[in-house]
Amino acid sequence: MKFIIDRKTLISMLFIGLTLLGYVSYKQLGVELLPNAELPFLYVQASSTREADPAYLENQVVIPLEGAIGTLEGIESLESNINSRMGTIVVYYQKDVDFNFAYLKLQEKINEMQSSLPEGIRVSVNRVDLARMNNQFMELQARGSGGVDRVRNLVDEEIAPKLENIDGIAGVNVYGGQEKSIEIILDEGACEAYNITPGSIRSLLSQNAQSRSYVGNLKEKDKLYFVHVTAEYDRVSDVENLVVANGPILLKDVAQVRFGVKEETSYSRVNGLDAVTIQLINDSQANQIELSHKTQELIAQLNEKLKTKEVELVIQNNSAETMEENIDQIINLALVGGLMAVFVLWMFLKNVRIVAFIALAIPVSVFTAFNFFYAYGITLNSLTLVGMALAIGMLLDNSVVVLENIYRLAGKGVDAGTAVAQGTTEVWRSIVAATLTTITVFLPFVFSSNFMIEMLGKNVGVSIISTLLVSLVVALLFVPMAIHFILKGKRSSSIHFEKLTTNNRMVQVYMLLLKSCMRYPAATVLGAVAVFFLTIFISLAISVSSLQEVEESQLQLYVTMPSGSSLEKTDETVQKIEEKLGGVKEKLDVISRIEEEEATVTLKLVEDFEKVDGRSFAEIKSSVNDLVKDIRSAEISFEQVQTNRSFGGGSRNMMGNFQRLLGIGTEEERIVLKGQDFNLMQTVAEDLEYFLEDMDIIDRVRLNVSDNRPEVHMIFDPLLMTEYGINMQQVSGELNSFTREISTGVMFNQGVDEYEITIKTGETEEEQTDVRTMDDLKMLQVSDAGGGLHDLQEFTQLVYARGLAGINRVNQEKQIEITYRLVSEAQQSKDLLTAYRYEIDALIANYAFPSGIAAEVIHEEDELAEFYFLILAAIVLIFMILASVFESIVTPFVLLFSIPLAAIGSLLALIITGNSLFNANTMIGFLILLGVVVNNGIILIDYSNILRKRGYRRSRALMTAGLSRVRPILITAITTIVAMVPLAMGQAEYVSVIGAPFAIIVIGGLALSTLLTLIFIPTFYSGLENALEWFRGLNWKLRAFQIALMALALVYIYLEVDTTTWKMMDTVLAVVLVPGTTWFVLNSLKKAGTQLIGPDEKVHIVIQNLVKIYDRPGRFSREWTGGLNIRRRAGLEKEFRSIREFDQLIWQLPLLAFMVYFTFIFLKPAFWISFMMLMVYFYLNLIWKPVAIYLENRYQETQKGIFRFLKKYGNNYFFWVLPLVELAILYLKTEYIGLVVAFAALWYLGLLISVTAKRLYEEKVNIDRITGRFGSLRRTVFRLVKQIPVIGKRRVPFKALNGVSLEIGTGMFGLLGPNGAGKSTMMRTICGILEQSYGKIWINGIDTQEKREELQGLIGYLPQEFGTYENMPAWDYLEYQALLKGLTDVDERKKRLEYVLKAVHMYDRRTEKIGSFSGGMKQRIGIAQILLHLPKILVVDEPTAGLDPRERIRFRNLLVELSRERIVIFSTHIIEDISSSCNQVAVIIRGRVKYHGTPINMVNLAENLVWQYEVPASEFDKMPNKQMVVHHMRVGEHIRVRVLSKGKPADDAVEAKPLLEDAYLCLIKDLK
Repeated sequence: MKFIIDRKTLISMLFIGLTLLGYVSYKQLGVELLPNAELPFLYVQASSTREADPAYLENQVVIPLEGAIGTLEGIESLESNINSRMGTIVVYYQKDVDFNFAYLKLQEKINEMQSSLPEGIRVSVNRVDLARMNNQFMELQARGSGGVDRVRNLVDEEIAPKLENIDGIAGVNVYGGQEKSIEIILDEGACEAYNITPGSIRSLLSQNAQSRSYVGNLKEKDKLYFVHVTAEYDRVSDVENLVVANGPILLKDVAQVRFGVKEETSYSRVNGLDAVTIQLINDSQANQIELSHKTQELIAQLNEKLKTKEVELVIQNNSAETMEENIDQIINLALVGGLMAVFVLWMFLKNVRIVAFIALAIPVSVFTAFNFFYAYGITLNSLTLVGMALAIGMLLDNSVVVLENIYRLAGKGVDAGTAVAQGTTEVWRSIVAATLTTITVFLPFVFSSNFMIEMLGKNVGVSIISTLLVSLVVALLFVPMAIHFILKGKRSSSIHFEKLTTNNRMVQVYMLLLKSCMRYPAATVLGAVAVFFLTIFISLAISVSSLQEVEESQLQLYVTMPSGSSLEKTDETVQKIEEKLGGVKEKLDVISRIEEEEATVTLKLVEDFEKVDGRSFAEIKSSVNDLVKDIRSAEISFEQVQTNRSFGGGSRNMMGNFQRLLGIGTEEERIVLKGQDFNLMQTVAEDLEYFLEDMDIIDRVRLNVSDNRPEVHMIFDPLLMTEYGINMQQVSGELNSFTREISTGVMFNQGVDEYEITIKTGETEEEQTDVRTMDDLKMLQVSDAGGGLHDLQEFTQLVYARGLAGINRVNQEKQIEITYRLVSEAQQSKDLLTAYRYEIDALIANYAFPSGIAAEVIHEEDELAEFYFLILAAIVLIFMILASVFESIVTPFVLLFSIPLAAIGSLLALIITGNSLFNANTMIGFLILLGVVVNNGIILIDYSNILRKRGYRRSRALMTAGLSRVRPILITAITTIVAMVPLAMGQAEYVSVIGAPFAIIVIGGLALSTLLTLIFIPTFYSGLENALEWFRGLNWKLRAFQIALMALALVYIYLEVDTTTWKMMDTVLAVVLVPGTTWFVLNSLKKAGTQLIGPDEKVHIVIQNLVKIYDRPGRFSREWTGGLNIRRRAGLEKEFRSIREFDQLIWQLPLLAFMVYFTFIFLKPAFWISFMMLMVYFYLNLIWKPVAIYLENRYQETQKGIFRFLKKYGNNYFFWVLPLVELAILYLKTEYIGLVVAFAALWYLGLLISVTAKRLYEEKVNIDRITGRFGSLRRTVFRLVKQIPVIGKRRVPFKALNGVSLEIGTGMFGLLGPNGAGKSTMMRTICGILEQSYGKIWINGIDTQEKREELQGLIGYLPQEFGTYENMPAWDYLEYQALLKGLTDVDERKKRLEYVLKAVHMYDRRTEKIGSFSGGMKQRIGIAQILLHLPKILVVDEPTAGLDPRERIRFRNLLVELSRERIVIFSTHIIEDISSSCNQVAVIIRGRVKYHGTPINMVNLAENLVWQYEVPASEFDKMPNKQMVVHHMRVGEHIRVRVLSKGKPADDAVEAKPLLEDAYLCLIKDLK
């Protein structure tokens, strides 16, 4: 540390240099939307020079190639797609295969096979990356006057060449209009005369045209000349003078050569008008954003240049713009998050200089991390930037921990050098461990077999790992240096750093929660585990694996026509689609691009389309789907169709799969058919497609193969062909020319322009536009070897047929996929989705599949299975790191319990925000969370271990560590959370789908786990150590038995339980129940059977200062209030007399703004909007409360009515009007009037109940005395209000016992007092049924609170009201009770029953049913029941109440008899019972002991207080103090009265001898 302090300049230069170098690296990095990667497969393409039957290509080309490729090593699978011109084999390789070597070996194998393949087949091996699969980055529209052909000509001559010259543009495709060409229009008569065919002319043109070709060299004198042959057509005369036959016959003799246009092969339209579309394809290595900027600059220049020609270029689609917007937003969100984190740091530290130094960790870490990006070839893309945005908040964590610890020591008076050295040394281990656990979670990605998951981990991981590692170095080098500089500076004395004491409200709340949980560790831990599993079950029950669609500004429809459809037929279908889309209100443009058999229709939406008709992107898409679903002439889809030529057909859609892994796309399911007979499979697939389309639950269906195309099959006569001298090559050459316009492939050069030379037949325009018919094919002339011509029909039979359009094969087996999408409702309910899937399964199960065809229904792709391994591996690695750091197995186990706590928060966050649990984003978010959530526990436990080494007890060490670390933990957690909030709220297309789930997972998990970790981890740590100490103290046999039992339970669980969730839950139950049951058996049952007092030992009860308060606030509430009282006495509570006291608004108002945005803008589900509305309401009223106090104080000080006015109307607004405002917003947001009305009714009902209850309790309204109009109804309503929990019912504490102190020995002890005096409360407290609020009860010196269970066997309690089984005989009933009390021995039980029945004088009636007994007899049976376990203390509560005098005397005598050898505590309010049976009595009145002693001495209390005299009967009612009359009796015309009075009540009054009743009444009347 001395080095850090002394070499400040060196360290500063080091970080400045790394930051500047990082900036240079940043400028060199590539930019892309999604990361590019070389895919783990190779393409083998076998193309044919002419059309061929797919079955022929399969048998003669693809199957041999598959067999050869299958012999190579490292191949995982093969997928093949075959059409009429090409067979494509996708070779997937296993992980860890050297791809370059595999490419060379495959190329070598293909070269070996080339010679054995049919003639005309060319085979190539290609590598591909993700960028190359999706490289159509911009689409332009050329619009202008003069017709579409004029515009096309200008595009070809002036626009396309300039676009192609842009560095980074790989290709320019032009659609629409007719391309210029050189036309050769044949004179059919002349050609026939000279036996010239179009094929021969085509061949001659090709043979005589050659680009600059090297043929050799010659030497003349001293110079060496290279000889080249150049034969290019650059003048029309060159074409005209071509010799085509002997004579010489020139081309111009049999044909006319002129400039013309080629036949249209595609149409392009914008809003129904012809247009020219230009599609730009980028080089995969190009920076698309820079390329987009250069292209836009060129477009602007071209538009300026073409303005005079009335032609304009319009950008229709620019994927680079989408990329730039999303990347810019991620960067902006990260910047905003960083600034918010710095703001939070300032709110805690309140010092700009300190915050400025700490905040430097963000730019230093980020820019230095770019050096790692550059070194490892990582680009700036959505994933890397999301990872960096996630890391922004975590960059401050290590620095804050170091800072906090240094300043904590400096605050104790330690000098600057020592504070820096010791402060950094104390925490370096914990922050290194915390950083390692965060970055280690990405290590398992290296072992992933799925390259897409590996790529995800690499891009997100490198960004997080690099920034966190740099931040760790910053925290250990830069921060100590900077803090030492501040502490040693001249202004160091002015540095304010708030110390945390127990007067701090945050600390009070934390310590209160921590103490409360540490008192009950088992309940805390098990409660947390229960909540964890409950959250999992809820999440699984309502979470559907749904993909989110990226909201864009346009919709693309992919149109696939039946095989053989002409360009005109396709155009006709597209026109219908354009007509349908014309009615979409949000439409800006409808752009169509039409080719044979396929087309794309793009619906561009207006800006802010949501405001047009209030529809979201998904709703517009659904509406468009409904509009076009009735067009049956084509297959229309929003996704690229696999069978299409232009839309990326062939094998797996890798970019689509990657986006699906990220949760982007539409949810689809598949039915896979496998077999060998492709025709039969196609028939079955079409049947299933028909059945699926007929189901209401299906939205749309499509096949991955086209239907069979119409064909003409030619059956050649070999004999006639031999006779005529015609071979297949000649036939093939003429067939290739069988079109009205024959493409020669030969170019005509004129300056810089090139035109293709085409051959046409016919003399009139009408003839030239006619399509070829079967008759034309029959009349096709083929030349023989001698130059003669023969019609094709002379040696060929032509028949109509249908042929396969394509064949799909997977692992050398034919396969067809039927892809379908369920209706949107299925994705909203898991139960509905399950039901729909069951219908699909039933359809497949009931279908009669032909022999040789198998079907598989794939509802969900198990793409996330590998994440389970990654998560488990990450947990194991974290455990190993923690075990190494702490040199303990127990501590890491405790810290890992942060994970389920975090999972609770994450799952709740996903549920609230409506995000899916099942995609790669959430899984990676969980992985990141694994490494983050243990950090707080590391900091806490590490410091507690340091304190324990210094001699602190465990509980004190944990509390002290919590007190010292609560602020840095809260700072780091809040800064991390706040920094991620902008990313979680991001609304750009890819940000909301990719970045938001990452952030939401971490925010939810970290927020809840931080709060719970500060409390749960110390509790679990303490409880686990106690449990381990208990376990180690057991007998080794018992320990071995428990371990074996748990092992058996675990083996059974993992063999028999299928679901992962239930396995986890059962495992926890096994681990908890086995030792828990053992503990219960050894402790609770053992305690109940323990004898603390010997059988011959006399019992003595001491009660000291016993207090019992009913409805008393719980301990938590009392301690909460106590903390406030401490602050109030210390003068720390704000009185809100000045504006300066509202400093809490610095964080309250931003939090309020976030809650409003989150509730009313971000959230979509109506339930959670309603819930959060309540939170906003309560929070606003919480903010308003101190404002109202301030206004009242201002009114008291100034007497200005404006303050009272503002307070009054502010209270009314926030309490009564605010709900209306929020409900109005809820209606505008959801438009569910029923929900709003119901919610409003409940809300205002709750407010009315709350206000009514407050008035009832504050004014102490006696409901029973309410009279007047609707009195009965009002009483009923008020009683109901006071019974409603939370908002109506209030706790009104009542002190039933108030400082009772007594000593009770053997014998009858009477408790005398009026009803409600507290007698029953005291008796139940002695019995352990009630817990005393204060005070102690000892039995023979043993505290009943500590040894309650052990002392239970000493006490028998008979309540005033008790139940029996009326239909059972007394003997049977008592025998049953004896069994329950553990009297299992038959003989002993019989003796005990005889004893108790005889003791209560009921033995003779033991066989009679209890229901036939009188009240006194039942009371005696009750006494017999409590005597079964031979208690030394009998407690009977008013047993003589309701008995006739005879039964009362009998029962009283019974109790006296039983009290000879035990204590009998006997409560009553009947004086005679006490006087005749008790040797000790205590009078309790209003919870206090008014008298304790013998009944005889109690009589003396009434000495000189009892008087007797006579009064006239007429004056009796007028007597003063009539309530003092004990009793009165009429004697003639007078009434003799007995009164209690301290003085002589009347002149003729005489003093009477007091009785026990008089003394009791004196105590009640407070005369004594």
